[in-house]
Amino acid sequence: AHADRGAACEAYLAARDHFSNLGARAKLREAEARLLALDGGAALAAPATTTTAVDPSAPVLAPATVSLIRRAPRRPAKHSVLDNRSEHAWQQWYQITRHEPLLNLLDRATKLARSDVPVLITGETGTGKELIAAGMHRASGLSGQYVPVNCAAVPREMIESELFGHVRGAFSGAVIERTGLVEMAAKGTLFLDEVGEMSGAMQSKFLRFLESGEYRRVGESTNRQVKTRLIAATNVSRDELSKGEGFRGDLYWRLGQGFLEVPALRHRPGDVALLVEHFL
Repeated sequence: AHADRGAACEAYLAARDHFSNLGARAKLREAEARLLALDGGAALAAPATTTTAVDPSAPVLAPATVSLIRRAPRRPAKHSVLDNRSEHAWQQWYQITRHEPLLNLLDRATKLARSDVPVLITGETGTGKELIAAGMHRASGLSGQYVPVNCAAVPREMIESELFGHVRGAFSGAVIERTGLVEMAAKGTLFLDEVGEMSGAMQSKFLRFLESGEYRRVGESTNRQVKTRLIAATNVSRDELSKGEGFRGDLYWRLGQGFLEVPALRHRPGDVALLVEHFL
């Protein structure tokens, strides 16, 4: 079995030429048979090339058969490597791309996935930030679960309870104790999408958690500690983040130890046809 039929065809054609030069009749027929079985004759069209003299008394292939065979064109090595990287991008990251800057970004994401530093992913809405976060969790080998939360979809007054949990009676409506998402992601990955939607006060509390691994459930007087991998994402540009516009500068620098900026599709025009074909 050959994963790359083109490469296999090329190898058998090279063997065919070699056996033809040597006058090795049995091996020559075997190479031809494998070529015919491999592609049903699609790559067979021209006579074998002979670079050395052959013994006139040696049996040779009938002209009708020889004329069916031609050597498959060799693909440029760069295209082969790009094909492999593109295939890996789909298998590991569910990203349909042949855009080399994005492929390089995915390579960097793989390296970051194996570390324990926080990661901040920036990019416009729809660029695939969550796909990258989920792919990093799969590549990390962490035993815990992947827990995504969209900060923009949670009311600001509820985000602390959502992340850190609360005890019974902590506020009106808190009739039962609740485990927070931080704890649910223990030994796993917590993905905070649109992290810039957090209030300034909540950003400050989350910064403390990043620095110490400690947190406190709403209404509780003792600290808890948990180890979880944090990946955050925002559609705010890096320039705006560094200026502190709606985002604490110290939190930005703490999160940005690992930084990934996903390019928009308009910067990847070559991927448009791939995406259209995939969705069709």
